[in-house]
Amino acid sequence: VVETLVEALLAQQQYARASQVCDQTAPDREENWFLSNSCGVAYYHSGRPGDAERALLDAVEGQNEASARFNLAGIYLKAGRRVDAEFQFAAGIEAETVEFIRAYRQAEMLTGLYPKNRVRLLEARNCLEIALQLQPQFFQARRKLLELNRLLGLNT
Repeated sequence: VVETLVEALLAQQQYARASQVCDQTAPDREENWFLSNSCGVAYYHSGRPGDAERALLDAVEGQNEASARFNLAGIYLKAGRRVDAEFQFAAGIEAETVEFIRAYRQAEMLTGLYPKNRVRLLEARNCLEIALQLQPQFFQARRKLLELNRLLGLNT
């Protein structure tokens, strides 16, 4: 029930309220990687990066889950901790069991780590095309491909 509440608050971008709920349920997070992951996102958007990191570390220690690793990688990348980000990106890709999502995550890693490297961005584009071949209705991949094409100056 708590996971659903936190997810609903995140969807409404009520990060401070979601963080309050997470604060009240801290003991429950030890056994619940999904709640830890959601709380990590809430804390990050509430300007609490230390709490976000702790919650996300709890999530990846509780279960080697790709989305928590990618959230943690994003926090590390924004904090200038590139080596930590690279490790979490790689572990997240390895942990992903769904092939089209794995291709999408590879593209996320490449665009995150190499935002100005055209060769790497073209590689990311290829990963997104693979994801869409495997799952044509994958909205996030389609949106990211359009953004990447604009960035690269491609009209396809």
